[in-house]
Amino acid sequence: MNRCPQCGDRFERLGQHYAVGRCDRPDLSDRQRAIVEYLILLGANVREDNTEPRLEVFSTKRWRLASVADALGWLANSPRRHVEATDPHSSDMWALTSVPHPSVAYGGPTDVARLRPLTARLIVVERATWVGDLFGSLHVDLRGFDVDGDHLRRLLAREGVATVEYDGEGYAEDTHTARYHWHPDVVVVPHYDAVDLLEWVGMSLSDVADPIQLG
Repeated sequence: MNRCPQCGDRFERLGQHYAVGRCDRPDLSDRQRAIVEYLILLGANVREDNTEPRLEVFSTKRWRLASVADALGWLANSPRRHVEATDPHSSDMWALTSVPHPSVAYGGPTDVARLRPLTARLIVVERATWVGDLFGSLHVDLRGFDVDGDHLRRLLAREGVATVEYDGEGYAEDTHTARYHWHPDVVVVPHYDAVDLLEWVGMSLSDVADPIQLG
C-alpha cells in the first residue's frame, strides 16, 4: 500500500485517491524525476488510458522492479505478475506501473531533452565502464536502450561534455588500451571530460576505475 504524502493515509490504489479524493498529486522530487527520465531513456512505456499518463516497466527480475519501486516511493505501485511462465525454462514477466501523473507524459526517449545530474549518475552507475589505466576513458553502453548513442552524445554536449567516436582508425576493441568503440551505441567519454562528468554527478575516478598497480 502506498502512503499519500499529503494526508498520510495508505491506499491500495493511490492514483484513485488522487482522482476522487481531496488530495492533489504532489510534484515529483528531483530524485523521482531523475529515475523517471532514466527509465524513459531505457525504454519504459507511457500509457495514456487514464485521465493522467502513467509509466509502465516490464522485467523478468521482480527484485529489480521492487528496488525501482522503493526508489520512486509514493509514485510507484507494487510490482505485479504480468505474464506467468508456461515452462520451467522461462521466467514470469513482472510489471511496475506508476501512479498516474502529468509529469510522466513523455512521448519517447528523445523527449528527455536535458541531462539532469542525478539521471546522468544513474546512467554511469548502471551502464558505464572505465577502460584503460592512467589515461583511460569512460564507455557508456546503451545497447538495449530505446535511446541511441547519438542522443546521449547530444545530451552530454549540452552540458559541455565531449565524446569521441570510432572513425575506422586506431583501437576499437574491448581491451585495456581501447580509446574508441566500434558500436555507435557505446558512448566514449575521453579521460579529462570523463573526470569532469564524474565530478558533475557526484562521483570520482576511484568509483569507476580499478586502482593502478605500480611496481
